[in-house]
Amino acid sequence: MCSAHFGSQDSGFSVLHASGFPITTIGRRTHIYAAGLSSPERRFWEMVYSRPVRRHRQRPNIEPWPGRPQVALQAAAVLRANEVVTISIDAPPVDNDRSRAVEVPFLGRRAQLLPGVVTLARLTGAPVLMAFLYRQADYRHQVWEISAPVPLEGETATAFGRCAAEVSAAIRRSPAQWDFWDSTSSLADLGLIESQRTSPLAAT
Repeated sequence: MCSAHFGSQDSGFSVLHASGFPITTIGRRTHIYAAGLSSPERRFWEMVYSRPVRRHRQRPNIEPWPGRPQVALQAAAVLRANEVVTISIDAPPVDNDRSRAVEVPFLGRRAQLLPGVVTLARLTGAPVLMAFLYRQADYRHQVWEISAPVPLEGETATAFGRCAAEVSAAIRRSPAQWDFWDSTSSLADLGLIESQRTSPLAAT
């Protein structure tokens, strides 16, 4: 299941798990590793976010940090057990992963993103479904939209470009629900805005 950091995607995944579809997520829990967070902040995120999320997952997150080749094996084992793996594809790649990124059209620009969802699907034969949770106008109700399988024919960049196009369309449809608008560094890493450079005057 391919998604983005969009709306309450974790709530949607939890609903699927509670409905009888075991969920395992590939993703990094950044509050554990972020250098600027204090111990109280880490404990807060653990209590209000990580602990409730773990109640609605079949297994702990599979965390794709560089140097962990077992990630693909873990994900393949989940899929072969006829369970669901979720991947949000819109995060900027970390420096050590940039060599594996592919350039695809994204929000009117060209972004470097990791095509692991396509690679994993081709290795295991699992279908790729796009999933987005949209908040309704009353702000109380949400609709979980899940697509038919995405065609995976063609080169990796071509197949992955179809996934990226679906993410772009979801963001354009409901832009306020995308998490990365408030992070200029993430937008710059994705190639959507120019990198913010410190001017010579600001450094003096």
